[in-house]
Amino acid sequence: MKKGDPTERRNMCPFCRLGRCNYFRFHSWPRNVAGNWVTTNIRLTKGLNMKATMIRYLGLFILTLTIMTIESVNLSAQDVTTYMRIAKITVDSTKLDEYKAALKEQMQSALRLEKGVLAYSAVQDKKNPSKITILETYASTDAYQAHTQTEHFKKYKAIVADMVKGLELADVVPIAIQSKPK
Repeated sequence: MKKGDPTERRNMCPFCRLGRCNYFRFHSWPRNVAGNWVTTNIRLTKGLNMKATMIRYLGLFILTLTIMTIESVNLSAQDVTTYMRIAKITVDSTKLDEYKAALKEQMQSALRLEKGVLAYSAVQDKKNPSKITILETYASTDAYQAHTQTEHFKKYKAIVADMVKGLELADVVPIAIQSKPK
């Protein structure tokens, strides 16, 4: 097509005056009998497309806001004030049964007598049974401090003092804790 050709204007987009822009590609623009663009309908179409785009963005915004709200509810459901600790204990293998009995008694007493003790989980390594890992969950750090001052905890510490070969404590923060409903 040569410059100044009368058909040149007919093939241009009425908005940007370029050849094939995005509007030209995505929409079939109406033409009158002479083959020229009908700009009144195009403006109406562009306005409708802008409204549809705005509605899409509004929908995405509402979806994002909903997801953020759900995530914040999930975060508040997992109370961030809870205090969790992992204890990795190495026990004398000759006194393993005595240690497990003392641990079970201490766990049951703590859960029964203390409001601040929320959960205890104790597991034993299959390959090395003398390695015990305990996950402790407390309502707060104050609840943990109160737990360490109770009679049943002091009794447990006195009983297992000669049974424990190694102790490693780690404060942890939960990422996700899930379980199936019963």
